[in-house]
Amino acid sequence: MVSDLISKEEKRQALERVLGSRTFGRSDQLRGFLRYICEAEFEGRATELNEYVLGVSVLGRPNDYSPAEDSCVRTRAYELRNKLKSYYRLEAPGDPVQIEIRKGAYVPQFQRTTEATPAEISAAAEPVPLTAAVVSPPPPTAGNPARARTVLNLSLGLALAAVVAATVVSVYALWARPAKAPDLPGWTPEMTAFWKPFLDSGTPVIISFEIRLFFYSPSTGLVVRDYQTNQLADLAASKPLTEFRKRMGNGELQETQGPCTRRFSSGGCWVRGTAKLA
Repeated sequence: MVSDLISKEEKRQALERVLGSRTFGRSDQLRGFLRYICEAEFEGRATELNEYVLGVSVLGRPNDYSPAEDSCVRTRAYELRNKLKSYYRLEAPGDPVQIEIRKGAYVPQFQRTTEATPAEISAAAEPVPLTAAVVSPPPPTAGNPARARTVLNLSLGLALAAVVAATVVSVYALWARPAKAPDLPGWTPEMTAFWKPFLDSGTPVIISFEIRLFFYSPSTGLVVRDYQTNQLADLAASKPLTEFRKRMGNGELQETQGPCTRRFSSGGCWVRGTAKLA
């Protein structure tokens, strides 16, 4: 019987598996966020985790940072929860120890999971059976070698055609099988009503997520964006953002992806939230 008690080494291994996963491969800031809160839990400092500490220590906010005015920590925690759910649902559903960050908290929870039985795995996969009629060639006709070769070639051709036809039918059945609304924790009737037309139509659906990399200028109180700059590492190479800093006295720009309620004028028109640099 496996103990429910999870050792520190098991927790560290679970953390490293997440940090090295494809799901978190391009999320440097979320990896740093997760490592920081997990290390605090390992070292018995979980009670110190709060929005201000994470904003300053993980996201690089200044010491006068106000969580009430800047929702960066809440936004990152929300993104991290969703990333973890995606990782365990799609990339590592059989991970023996899973990390969970509950809503409204920043302390990681480590949960031991039970491995699925072979019968459950088989039922979940359940491939479409591939069947083909095997046609046994008749014995060669004695005294007529040419006729025997003709009959043999025809029999082999029929067998090959049966295999190809069965393969095409199986592939089409997999492609045409209608998707069903998922039965997941937290899935609500409202979500079913919204997604059912997409999931049950049998039509492939592409979902696009907008990149929301903006920069906050503390010296001006403005939030700006260059549509060609979608990675923090590209900030220095952005000509519009460099020109903006020069015009504003070379003040610093801080990354932000959370909502903004400021209003300001850009190019003669009022814009709520952000200014687009073009």
